Amino acid sequence: LSFALHTAAERVNSWLNGMPEHRTFYVPDRIWDFDFKTGTFPDWHNKLTEGDSGAFCDVRVKVLQVPEVLCPKLFSALLHDHSETEQALRIFHNTTVSMIVDTAWKAGAKQVDTLHFILSLLAVILLMAASYCSNGAERDISATANALAVHFVAGHASIQIMERVLEIIAMCRAERELRVWCRMQFAEMGMCMLQALLLAFPTNRWLFVSTILMSWWALVEFRLSEHFAVELLPIKQLWRSPGIMPATMLAAAMFLSTAHCLYFIDAGHPEPFYPNSVLNCFRMLMTGEVPSDFDDIDGIKLAVSYGSFVVFTIVFLNIFIGVIGENFKRQKALAPTAFKRQKAELGLAYMWRVSIIPAWVPQTMMGQCVSGLRHWGSLLLLVAIVVMQGLCFSVSGLLPYALKITFGCQLLAVYLEYLRPECALWHRLRGRNCEPAEPHFLWFAVKVGDEGEDLDSKPDMFLPSRTTSLQRREGAH
Repeated sequence: LSFALHTAAERVNSWLNGMPEHRTFYVPDRIWDFDFKTGTFPDWHNKLTEGDSGAFCDVRVKVLQVPEVLCPKLFSALLHDHSETEQALRIFHNTTVSMIVDTAWKAGAKQVDTLHFILSLLAVILLMAASYCSNGAERDISATANALAVHFVAGHASIQIMERVLEIIAMCRAERELRVWCRMQFAEMGMCMLQALLLAFPTNRWLFVSTILMSWWALVEFRLSEHFAVELLPIKQLWRSPGIMPATMLAAAMFLSTAHCLYFIDAGHPEPFYPNSVLNCFRMLMTGEVPSDFDDIDGIKLAVSYGSFVVFTIVFLNIFIGVIGENFKRQKALAPTAFKRQKAELGLAYMWRVSIIPAWVPQTMMGQCVSGLRHWGSLLLLVAIVVMQGLCFSVSGLLPYALKITFGCQLLAVYLEYLRPECALWHRLRGRNCEPAEPHFLWFAVKVGDEGEDLDSKPDMFLPSRTTSLQRREGAH
């Protein structure tokens, strides 16, 4: 089978993730349909051999006999157990489940996630420009930069809220339990609503600081490179580890007890417990700034200060570091399968949205035109946003309808990423608006090693398999 790279997107993907080890096809064929007498075969077989001869590899071809596996019901079942334990993630070790998740991820969820990452990057740039202009720049430029940043961030957050609302509507129509959605999207929904509030309270400093932190954190969700995401995932998942919370509570109890003792000892010099006593305790335990004027300080205060400093820095911090290291190793071992689960969550959210989002695109020449427009439309709309921002900065003011045009470009760019009439999954999810088609089946081809063994050692006993070689393929076709 050919693993040649044909498009610029495939070349970028290979640079970020390495050369692909498998290929998947979601087609209406259940058996290997090839007529040896006439030499005819389905159109999708052409994708097996197109490309340079140097990119051909021996593969093991398998077909999943269960039709319509790319559906929200199956993904909801896969994500039913929300725990991050090895037992809950074991199902994602299965080769078939991995192929199902990967097919749904690449069918549209990955592109939507990448677009949101680009919009988050633009939001961070605008927030940095607003912060820079607020220090020493002219009032008109500062007001313009602040307005552009606030409206762009709030607009992006509003679009994400719309996507979550579509998911809820889809779940209600399918009579699915909302607790699956709450586990997946509740925290993200809250952060989006907080960012959208910036439009109503643009001068609130606490809200603005929170928006800056959340916008930068969104850049950490870089899933375009799976290698980068898998390496970063254990760090982000540390707070969910079972040993972190007890260690944190123990350190917090030690810190607060020390602050309480120092507050009681200084009762003759009344100071508020917060921030004076708390911050003095933090400075002593974290920076080692212990009292050094031994003649003027009570002996009990010296004993408490030096004793708590030794216990906290030598005992508690080392225990805490050990707990973090142990849980990091555990999360790193689970990272590959945890990332597959994360892709399944994004794939499920994408399928819910596509099944509800309005889109009347026929499977005709118009559908092909929409598909071609989508490839360039989102890019052109992002360029239009950047140009609009630059024009506003150049004139030191907001152009007419600049904010509305910017939001419209964001909304249309995201909407275009959901229009995929060239994708079989898109039409299957929108079955009520499209003509019903015959059942589709998942085919996938996995590279085999030099000795003819699968590179993935996990067996799939319920799948019939077919090993093909370059010589047999060339002779057949």
